[in-house]
Amino acid sequence: MNQPTLADRIQQLRREHGLSQEQLAEKLNVSRQAVSKWESAQAQPELDKIIALSELFCVTTDYLLKGSRGTPPEAGPAPARRLDAAFASRVLYLAALFFLGVGLVCALAAWHEKQTADYIAGGMVVQGIGVVCYGVGRMLSPARPARWMVKAGCAVGLFLPLFVLAGWLTDVLPIPHLYLVTNGIFLAAEYAVALLLLTRLRLWDKL
Repeated sequence: MNQPTLADRIQQLRREHGLSQEQLAEKLNVSRQAVSKWESAQAQPELDKIIALSELFCVTTDYLLKGSRGTPPEAGPAPARRLDAAFASRVLYLAALFFLGVGLVCALAAWHEKQTADYIAGGMVVQGIGVVCYGVGRMLSPARPARWMVKAGCAVGLFLPLFVLAGWLTDVLPIPHLYLVTNGIFLAAEYAVALLLLTRLRLWDKL
């Protein structure tokens, strides 16, 4: 039976910590292609990256380089604890997306019924629960949500604040308009600016 190699150990530890190749690359300040080559044994990480990997995964450099001739300092139940934390984080990320969506639906339903921004507040409170779930998930483990979840969460979470702002601008600006048309134009413009800022500042990678 073949002994695990450095490539195997890097891949195993990355998965135990619930990280994608892209997320690990970001933490080590390398490209995703570099991590892919490490895990496929097409290249080996430099010494400073070996040290960074050992600190990130809480193992010794001997364990990374020698495998069976060294043991990680947290051998035993620690990997299971890390997996539990990563699983809990993923559940919280899903809960965050759920609460953001429910808050949006509740707010729009209330606004459609009453036509006042005051009734949107309840939906924003529900969305606040989703934001808390996301924050707790980030603190529990290094596991990050999938990129699509981050983008979907931002799109849903930004809607209500931008919707209220668009309504305020529509009321304040002294221009002849049809309320729904102007409100929709302002909302679309605000979304475009918000998404542009998120992309330009690379905030997708930090959320």
